[in-house]
Amino acid sequence: GLVGSEMCIRDRSRRRFDGKIEGWVRVLSRRQAAVRIAVFRLCNFTVSRSSPSNAPVKSVASQYPWVLALGVLAAALGVAWLRRPAVFQNAQFWAEDGSVFFAQAASLKLKALALPHADYHHLIQRLGAGMFSEIPLLWMPTAYVVATTLVWSAVVLMLFSRRLPVKWPAVMVLVMVVLPSSNEVWFNLTNLQWTTALLIPLWLVADEPKTKAGIVFQSLAAFAVGLTGVFSIVAAPLFVFRALVKRTAVAGGMAGIWVLAGGIQFFTAKGEGAVSYTHLRAHETEAD
Repeated sequence: GLVGSEMCIRDRSRRRFDGKIEGWVRVLSRRQAAVRIAVFRLCNFTVSRSSPSNAPVKSVASQYPWVLALGVLAAALGVAWLRRPAVFQNAQFWAEDGSVFFAQAASLKLKALALPHADYHHLIQRLGAGMFSEIPLLWMPTAYVVATTLVWSAVVLMLFSRRLPVKWPAVMVLVMVVLPSSNEVWFNLTNLQWTTALLIPLWLVADEPKTKAGIVFQSLAAFAVGLTGVFSIVAAPLFVFRALVKRTAVAGGMAGIWVLAGGIQFFTAKGEGAVSYTHLRAHETEAD
């Protein structure tokens, strides 16, 4: 009997203890749930206050790294200055800068935009020469250097775009300024086509622009680059292949732009080359 009474007492004590534990657990669970709900509502309120509900919230990773990009650009321009300071301190016409682009822009005005040189078009150089055709001649070389430096800087900043799968853009910029021949190619109007040609492989591997303004800007820039140098002849089939792979309207539009620009350059080179060859043969015949 004593044993049974002791077991009953222990059983009642265990049930009381279990009941208290269960009550504490329920209280803690309710409090924990209340804290979670409060935190959730606070976060939801903060997000709704910081951005409209109908606007997508941009992540930090999708933003442009301006500090890094501008820092690398400043360092690259510093290296370029150290390699060839005369370009910036004593700007002068380089090669066809004066004899072709400046002279024809001053004499032909807008007609010079459609005039090919060396059997192909130089649209960006023509636009730059036409833009500065009315400034004093003394400042003309400086204006050319400033314009080409801005274009070169735009190409450098493009390397840091989140649309590109470039892992080490700073290394690519370093390669641009330490190449043995880069001190002659960069920062003059004549060789600007080599600078803008660097955009072609970047556009080939980049994601499509997300806004209408970005699409329009990229399309206009691509057309200008395509009509600057003969690189569009080679790039056109690559952009067609890209459009077939991506199957988007933007990719198809870019392919059309490059096919158009490449076709203009191809037939211009073919026609101008035939005319040049005919004139050369005529002069040789007259000499004989």
